[in-house]
Amino acid sequence: MDSYLLSLRIFGEMTTLHMGSHLWVVINSDRVASEIISKRATITSERAHMPISSDLISNGKRSVLQRSATWSEGRRLMRPLLTGPLAKTFVKWQDLESAQLLLSCLQSPEKWYLHHSRYATAATYGVVAGHRLNKSEEELAEYRKVTKEFLASLFNTTVDFFPILSRIPRPLQLWRQQWEAVGLSHRRIFKKCWGPIKEKVEEGLAGDSWVRDVLLKSDKGREEEALYLTNSVISAGGDNIRMTLNTFAMVSIHYPQAFQKCRQEIDEVCGGRGVRLRLPGLEDISSMPCLCAFIKELLRWRPVVPLIPPHQLTEELKYAGFVFSVQTNFVINTVAICADCEQPEKFLPERWLDGSGNEAILTHRFWGFGGGRRVCIGYKAAQPALFLALSRLICCFDFELNGNYDSKRLNHGSTTEPFPVRVSKRSSTHEHLIWKEGAARGLC
Repeated sequence: MDSYLLSLRIFGEMTTLHMGSHLWVVINSDRVASEIISKRATITSERAHMPISSDLISNGKRSVLQRSATWSEGRRLMRPLLTGPLAKTFVKWQDLESAQLLLSCLQSPEKWYLHHSRYATAATYGVVAGHRLNKSEEELAEYRKVTKEFLASLFNTTVDFFPILSRIPRPLQLWRQQWEAVGLSHRRIFKKCWGPIKEKVEEGLAGDSWVRDVLLKSDKGREEEALYLTNSVISAGGDNIRMTLNTFAMVSIHYPQAFQKCRQEIDEVCGGRGVRLRLPGLEDISSMPCLCAFIKELLRWRPVVPLIPPHQLTEELKYAGFVFSVQTNFVINTVAICADCEQPEKFLPERWLDGSGNEAILTHRFWGFGGGRRVCIGYKAAQPALFLALSRLICCFDFELNGNYDSKRLNHGSTTEPFPVRVSKRSSTHEHLIWKEGAARGLC
């Protein structure tokens, strides 16, 4: 799919497709995305009706696909996660789980990809639920499967391009049984996760958390909405981080010079070989522009979200000599936009170091989190989550090639090691640091 999306660039900054009952416009450049999605957000922030992905698979309750009238309430409830007291709680969980990530890589380095997955989910789960993640690897794999199936359904069914088909009599909707079964499976897995979270809150056993302090106070009597909103936050917050950490492992073996440049910067700030040695923290972000640029280039080099759900026009739009009618759907082609630069196939973090300081702002000229009013507010949590994990991994571990690989095949959906990497402790001094920091956080 990525090669097809990339090929759309030959048609220019916009590619128009007459698919289904409306015009679809695929945006292939940063400039046009900024003009249409950001600057004209007041009329380009509605979601298209997608009977399969939104209704049958998501029961109309996955916030990312909800129409504005419903979505705005979920958005209001999610904001406290990243502002005020809960924002500080979020950082504490990210710090704790990144220390656990180091311990796990030290104890079983061959399972590095599983440790990435657990960290990505655990950091979000902690602030959402108020207690540590206690799921088995089988349960986490089940959770990843839900996300994979949902994303695979987007832009992949005729009915979502012809939503009028959802109005025909149900006995004639031959697709319905298949997709309803997928939706019921997702709900079952979501409920399995939601039940223990709610029980701990009701029993007074949950710590400071979004579910306890925001969601259940606001959504009393609306358990179905709370169930989906909670799981949407956990799954979205976890899977993209997991895939980005795996991309980091690939870059470490394919572009070792970029890895070493970040390590040098970290050593200069955190004392790589002397008694000053410490783990990097969020207070170091402003002192590590190379690492911030490295993180942003990870997101660009192999984007984990190829297409952003459609932005539907609510008013007629005149732009660049074109007239787009109401209900035109604009789709951000992340793959093409990420290639809208010089030498796109090369991993060049320095492309983000232009003196503006924007290398630490993930949404600046990067569209993987969407844009406009529909931008995923989770980007505010992704920056510290990635910074803590990557700075500490680079500081404490070596990553080496351990077999044949293809840098274009990250195998994000694999249940085994996605590509061959050997992870090893950097030194006995760094091993001691990991144990010391783990003990200080009550992890060992």
